[in-house]
Amino acid sequence: MLLGLPSFEYFNRNTIQEACACLSSFRGGAQVFAGGTDLMVKMKHRRATPRNLINIKRIPDLDYIQYDEDEGGQE
Repeated sequence: MLLGLPSFEYFNRNTIQEACACLSSFRGGAQVFAGGTDLMVKMKHRRATPRNLINIKRIPDLDYIQYDEDEGGQE
């Protein structure tokens, strides 16, 4: 059963520094998102209930993921 969204505060941030400062200020009581389609579904089912949402969609250069062979990691 889908429920309405739980109460939350919404913050738009335009730089990485702003987003990090905002996230840090909530000491684990916030969720970062950039679109949030999957997060909204989880919230409606109460599988996620963040009190604060920090939107990072407007931050330049956070719109892609790039694999760097020199840095390692998994593809």
